[in-house]
Parts: sequence; C-alpha cells; structure tokens
Amino acid sequence: MRACSSKFLANNILHQVESNPKIPTRALLEDLVQRYSLSISNMKVFRAKAMAKQYVYGDYEKQYGVLREYAMELKSKNQGTTVKIDVEIEPNGLFPGQILTAVGLNSNNGIYPVAYAIVETENINSWTWFLEHLGILAAIEKLFPSAEQRFCLRHVYDNMKLKHKGDELREAVWCCGKVYNIPKFNRAMEKLKKLNPEAHEWLSKIPAKHWARSHFSGRALTDSLTNNLCEVLNSKLDEARDKPIITCLEYIRKYLTKRIVSVHKVLDKCKGSLSTTATTILENNKTEASKMRVLFNGADKYQVTGLWMEQYVVNLKERSCTCRKWDITGIPCQHAIAAMYDKMQNGSECGDPEAWVSKCYWLSTWNAMYQHTIDPINGRSMWPRSDCPTTLLPPKHHKQVGRPKKKRKRQLMSQLKEVKDLKRKKEDVEQDQKLFKQHNAWRAFFFDFIGLIYGKTSNLLNLVGFSFWSWLEMPIARDKSKTEIQEKYCWSLRRMKSS
Repeated sequence: MRACSSKFLANNILHQVESNPKIPTRALLEDLVQRYSLSISNMKVFRAKAMAKQYVYGDYEKQYGVLREYAMELKSKNQGTTVKIDVEIEPNGLFPGQILTAVGLNSNNGIYPVAYAIVETENINSWTWFLEHLGILAAIEKLFPSAEQRFCLRHVYDNMKLKHKGDELREAVWCCGKVYNIPKFNRAMEKLKKLNPEAHEWLSKIPAKHWARSHFSGRALTDSLTNNLCEVLNSKLDEARDKPIITCLEYIRKYLTKRIVSVHKVLDKCKGSLSTTATTILENNKTEASKMRVLFNGADKYQVTGLWMEQYVVNLKERSCTCRKWDITGIPCQHAIAAMYDKMQNGSECGDPEAWVSKCYWLSTWNAMYQHTIDPINGRSMWPRSDCPTTLLPPKHHKQVGRPKKKRKRQLMSQLKEVKDLKRKKEDVEQDQKLFKQHNAWRAFFFDFIGLIYGKTSNLLNLVGFSFWSWLEMPIARDKSKTEIQEKYCWSLRRMKSS
C-alpha cells in the first residue's frame, strides 16, 4: 500500500523508539507486519526508525538554533550556573563533537562531576578553553603552575608494553608506583632494572612525581594511581554521545540530577562522623595498630615497630609518619594510630583517631558537597527568547574516513593474552590426541595377544583385561563417559555367560 510510507510508520513506532532507542529494526519490522498484515521492507522500517529518532531527539542543526534559549533557561532555573558558548565564523557541516568532563573525588572517594562541555575536538586549545584552562599538562602548566599533575599508571604501562612486555614486568612497574616512601621506591626500581634495564630506562624518563605514590606531595589527599573516576563518568555518558547537542546536554543534566539524589539517600543512612570509605580504611588501620610496639621520646615523636621489624617515626604534632600513608591520604595510618593509643594509655589527652582524619573525609563535608541540587527546567515552548539577531549553526567538522567507532579500543595485551590462551588449548588438544593414539595402540596389542594365545578361553581374561584398561583409561580419556565404559563392561559379562 502506498499509504504505508516511512513517515506513516515513523508516527506509529514513535513511542517504541522513545522508550527504547536501541530497539532492533528486525523487532520493529515483525511488530508492524503483525499489526497491519502487510509486506514491509526492512529498509523502509530502517528509514522510519531514523525519522522517529529525529522526532524524539530533534534535528542536529535545529538544536543549535535554540542553544542560546536553552542556556538562558538553565541559568534562570539554577542560580550560579556558568554557561559559555564559543562561536566561530563560517560554520559548515554536522557537528558530532566530543564531551570533555572535569571530575573530582568526593569525601567517599566517589566521582564528583565539576563541569562538562561539548567541543569540536580534543586538543590543547579546547582543553585550555574548558573550565578556564583546566585539562592536560600543557594547559595546567600554563595557567596553574602550582597544581599537581598525575598520570594514570595503567596508561603509562600500556605505552611501555608496546616495547617491553611480560606479566613479571607489569608487576614490577605497579610495585614501583604503589609504594609510599622513597627508600622502597628506590628498591623497587632496582628490581625493575635487574629484570629489564631497557624498561627501567624508559620509565625513568617520566618524572616520578606524576605516577609514583612515593613522590606525591600529599596536597590532593588521595593515593589514586589511575583515572578510573573519569572512566566511570564516561561510561555513564556513553548513550549521550551520538545525540544532538541539546539532547546530549539534557541527558548529562538528568544523570547528574539522579546521581545527587542517590547520594542523598546514602547520606541519610550513614552513621558516625566519617564517610563510609574513610570509616572502613580507619577500622582496618586500627586492627593493624594493635600489633605495633611504640617507643615515646618524651616530646611529640614516637618510634613504631611492626611486623618483620618495619620501623617508622610518627610526629603527631605535624600529623605525619615516615611511611607517608598519612601524609598522602589524610587518614591516620596504623603507625599513627598506635602512637595515639600509646599517648592515651599514658594519661595524655589525644582524642579518638576519627578526630585526626582530614576534614575532606568528614561526613559533614560530604553532606555539604551535595547541598546544591540541580533544579528542573521547562520544556522548549517555555524557554525565554534570545535577543541576539544571529542564529547559531553547527561549527566546522572534518568527517573521518569510515564508520564512526562507538566501542572502546581493546588493549593490545588483552588481545595477545587471548591468542596465547587459544594456543595453549590447542597444544593441550594435540597432546591428548597423541596420548589417545598411544593408549589405543597398546590396548589393541594387549587384546590381540590374549586372543592369539588362549583363543575362546580368553573371555574371562578379556573381562579382567578390559576392567584393568578401563581403570587406566579414566584419567586419560576425558571425552569418554561412564555410561560407555559400563556398556562395554556389561557386554563382556554377557559374552562370558553365553560361552
């Protein structure tokens, strides 16, 4: 029927596409054929689904035209919101863009989104513009020279393994990054040098202050070695990447709104003075502190000795320990807690270990971070009108060759590991086949020899011999079931009885 056009089908599948944008075209086709009892081509349903998505999300270029109105609505409903729109001359083409995010850590070591932006591409200029030049190293050194810059150790090793590979090498690199003080770091680097001098030379070219805990200043009060907090937020925003600009921004705003509400629910259930993560870490340190031996020097310093004769110096006045865990994380380590216990046992006022934890881990701080909620906004028909005479259009964009990639690129080592596993399995199969051939050859020789010597009287020996070889066969013949062996055993009994 001519009336059954793509536009007609788009209007009828609008609610399905809106509720489930990833619904397969095949499922829509089967539903439409059953509903209208018509023969509909797969391509027509595909075009109808594309039209329905345009109705739901809006057209790419049209959403740029009302971007100013959207920004005005956001600022009017959420006081203190900062919205910046940068324009360029002579725009041309659709604009997929890229999402830039600035993410921090909250008091519970969870993600705390600070800001987000959609830019034409990821480079130094876009990062410098984003959030007043917050971003990669070149932008930070230019505008924030005192800020601490860290590299993700996982990505550092990913770059290293292009030339230097091995599980032992990977463990050595992570050991260098995980230790908290410089003497242990030097020993770990020496082990790496003995293991692979070239890898040691490659890693030494990267300043340790960017990737090793032992060289962290402690200003950030976190010992994180990876950028997992950014990866977590990026995974949550994955569905928004291929949407028009306002639809994408609205998806992010709605996600942040839901996240704040979820954190409020967690805060309502929390008890005590510290966040959940800080409480767990402190309780573990308290357990370890009971195993320490403490020596007081009469002032503010304590010598704390633990297992394997590890010995550190704690200075309660300066809130530091030579193990540097307290200095880097802001949470008293087991040595510091042991010194606090010793001070209380000697009658001095010290307070609970919770009082020595940095304020950034306090429950009141965590609660204060989420006092500002994101207020809802009206629909497009209720947005204020902009007085600007010009209309925004999509910026310039150079389309890349090939289909746009949505899935994350798999790491090289994970692919090599799978190939290695498959190779190992193939070798196991070949070895099993070789054992089967040897086993069957010796078994045939054994029964032929018995039959040649004893003739018909060999039925009893046949049964005994089969039972013996079945017992040997069990650990080798993995593909033979017990039922098959039992059938052969019963067949030998019936043959013996008949003779």
